[in-house]
Formats: sequence, C-alpha cells, structure tokens
Amino acid sequence: MRNDLETDDVAHDGIGGMLSRLANRAKVAIADARQRRALRRELADCAMNGELDTILADVGLTRGDVEPLIKGHPEAARLFRAMLGRLGLEKEYSRDSNIHREMERTCSLCDEHGRCRGWLHTGRKDGYHDFCPNADLLDFLRQRAAARSKATG
Repeated sequence: MRNDLETDDVAHDGIGGMLSRLANRAKVAIADARQRRALRRELADCAMNGELDTILADVGLTRGDVEPLIKGHPEAARLFRAMLGRLGLEKEYSRDSNIHREMERTCSLCDEHGRCRGWLHTGRKDGYHDFCPNADLLDFLRQRAAARSKATG
C-alpha cells in the first residue's frame, strides 16, 4: 500500500509542477503581450508626432523593422541576456557600445527565438552557430575574453 501512496504523491507532484509551469508561462505570455501592446502604442504616438523615423534611424532600424521588433519584444532581451550568461560574456559584451548596440538590434529582429530557447534549455555552450545571427560576434567576444584572461592570468 505504501508504494501506491508514493506513486500517487509523485504523480500529484508531477501534475502540480506541470500546472505551476503552465501558469507561469501564461503569466509571462500575458505580460509580454501587454509590453508588446505598450510598445506598439508608443511607436504609433512617435509616428503621429513625426518622431518615429528619427528614433528608428538613431538605433539603426527602419519602418520595415517595426513589426519584427514588436513581435520579438520583450522575449528577445531575455533570450539575449540568457545567452550572454550561458557563454559568460556579460562583462566582455558591456565593454564595447558598438558591439552592444549591434548585437541587441540583431537579436531584437531575429526570428529564431524558438531555436534559441531550445538551445538554452539544453545547457550547451556550443551549437548556437546553427541558428544565431550573432554567432560571429559571440565568437569574437569569446576570443577577446579568452585573450584578456590569458593576459591577466
């Protein structure tokens, strides 16, 4: 009888855990949708005030980039931070504002978020070349970090 109770407890914990994860995903999806709606409104206000093209030009975007930008917001930023963290590049990334801006822009417009999420769930530190448009810059940062570490170590 004890084994049946333990099995029921495990099944219950498994279902409870699954329900908790689903609830968290729903909360994140709702919050993300709200943020996308707010971004869309803000960009529309800028367009009505004649400021949108100037703002987009300042960050290296065009009006054609607006929909992909909104679609990926705010998940792109979360995935990007997670990737930098996985590769140990947070510090190296912050050293160069040009690289910083280019990588964020590229990630914001990327349509490979699903593959990125999947890669992050694997725990791997390799394989991002298969999907990431920032792969070359990530490699550059990894090489620069290694050289910096070698020089100080």
